[in-house]
Amino acid sequence: MKKNHLLCLLSLFISSAYAVDDCRDELRNTHRENLHLMTQKIVYGPIKSIKSVSYASTPTGSPLDTKTLQMQFSTCGALESYQSESKWFLDKELNSSLKRTIQKNPTYEMVNIISFGQPIQSIEGKFTFEQDPSGKISTVKTHDQAGNDYTVSTTYKNGKIDSTKGFTEGVEVFYQYSYDDQGKLVSMVGNSGQDIRQFSYDTHGFFKQEIRKIKLNNEEVSTTIECLETDKFGNCLTEKLTNSRSNLPDTLIETFKYQYEYY
Repeated sequence: MKKNHLLCLLSLFISSAYAVDDCRDELRNTHRENLHLMTQKIVYGPIKSIKSVSYASTPTGSPLDTKTLQMQFSTCGALESYQSESKWFLDKELNSSLKRTIQKNPTYEMVNIISFGQPIQSIEGKFTFEQDPSGKISTVKTHDQAGNDYTVSTTYKNGKIDSTKGFTEGVEVFYQYSYDDQGKLVSMVGNSGQDIRQFSYDTHGFFKQEIRKIKLNNEEVSTTIECLETDKFGNCLTEKLTNSRSNLPDTLIETFKYQYEYY
C-alpha cells in the first residue's frame, strides 16, 4: 500500500515537472509572441504584473495630462488583462481620451474607445485575436463603427512570427519580421517600406531601443522608444519615447516609469 502511494506521488511529480518544463519553453515563447503582436511589448522573466507609476512630457502640455498602463500575467506568462488610458486636458477640462483594454473570454479581444469634443463623443474599435490549436495568434479581426469586418493573418517560422498580411479598416497591410542569430527581433518592415521598425539590444541581450519611421504622403513620422534603466530581469524601469514629424518643428518627449511584480 505504501509502495503504491509512493509510486503515485512519484508519477505526479514527474508529470508536474514535464508540465513546468513545457510552460517555461514552448508555451512561454508562444505567450511572448502573442504579447508583442497585441501590445508591441517585450518582457522577460516570471512576470506577474506591470504598472506605470509616473508620466511626464516635454514640451509640457496640461499638468493634468496622464497616461497609465496595467497588465496582468499568468504563471506561464500569458497575458490575462491589459488596461491603458491616456487623457489630454485643455483649460482643466478633458479634451480627449483613449482607453484600451484586452481581455480573454475565451479568445483575446481588444477594445479601443476614443473620446473627444464637447459634448463628449466616443468612437469604439474592436479587435479579436483568434488562436490556432498550439495557442499562437493566427488571425486578427477588426470590427469598425460601420459594422465592417477585416482580417489580418499571421504566419510563423521556427516558432516566431514571420509575417502578417491582410486588411484593417479597409487598408491593406503587410509586415515582414526579421531576427538575429539568437532569435531576437531586429526589424519589422511594413507596407512596401512605408513603415519600418528597427530593434536593438544591450550587451546582456535585453531590449534597448526601437526606432520607427512611417512615411505619410509628404511627411515622415519618427518614433524612438529607448529603455534608460532595467531591473535584474531586464525589464524596462524607465522608458523615453520621442516623437517627431518632418513638417513640424516641435519634438514631443515622453518619459514613463514602470513597476513590476514577479512570481
